[in-house]
Amino acid sequence: MRGFILRLLGYATIVAIVCCAVAVLMSVAESKAGGTTGRTYYINNKLKADVLVFGSSRALHHYDPTIIQSTLHKDVYNCGEDKMGIVFNYGRYGIISQRYVPKVIIYDVEPDYDLLYDDNTSYLSGLRPYQDRSYIRQLFIDIDPWERFKTLLLPYCLNNRLAQLAKDVIAPTEHYTLGYLPYEGIMEVFLPEKLPQDHYDSLKRKYLEKLVEHCQGRTQIVFTASPQLSYRSDSVYVPLKKYCAERGIPFLNHFCDTAFTNHPQLFHDANHLERRGAERFSAMISKEIKRCLK
Repeated sequence: MRGFILRLLGYATIVAIVCCAVAVLMSVAESKAGGTTGRTYYINNKLKADVLVFGSSRALHHYDPTIIQSTLHKDVYNCGEDKMGIVFNYGRYGIISQRYVPKVIIYDVEPDYDLLYDDNTSYLSGLRPYQDRSYIRQLFIDIDPWERFKTLLLPYCLNNRLAQLAKDVIAPTEHYTLGYLPYEGIMEVFLPEKLPQDHYDSLKRKYLEKLVEHCQGRTQIVFTASPQLSYRSDSVYVPLKKYCAERGIPFLNHFCDTAFTNHPQLFHDANHLERRGAERFSAMISKEIKRCLK
């Protein structure tokens, strides 16, 4: 029995050393990488812009920082992330705000990822390296209490991360401008989404409100909704409109703005603007944001 315990301890020690070595090597590689990995490393470790854009792919592909900063006369960086909503963005804001406090947050609210019910565990992947921090650890507990144990397994932690890192070290294909990545090409076929628009997620609402609480007295937050083609009604935003009105938070709603929806040539697909549409939207929304800033 004693020999078995010693062998077990030896094995655990070797695994721990390997895990630490892999973590250190990956951290070094991420600091040298380009593309998506390099952008993520920069956001989490170096970014210090006055104005930050948050949200899902509609934030990433709709808000051109070069255009916005020419209007606001402040440094702007786009922190939007494909397929990521408030759960992920609350964690990302926490990582950034431990290093510095931005002056303004522009948050593009996407119904599916920020308001409506779905599988919230899908938003945790990019936060796993930071779950030792109290505010992210509590988020993990709220969403999946078992996540703390799953991440003890190195392959689980590296899932989807290693392949992206290798690509971004060898030959990155994504080239961002101040975090922004426009979509190129007009849609050929209009394929609208048909998703429930009234099944609200109380957990998402909780973290949307927690984000506002963390910003209070430190960072001004402006909620926005950029144009899309899938829906003719913006009724999904009614609870958010009420919340913003009660707290004096600007909500710039262009979800069904006919200045865009009547011009499908401005769209890359049913839910995303093409480069020209994004440039037009960025020029318009930056002027509205400027009028809202204190």
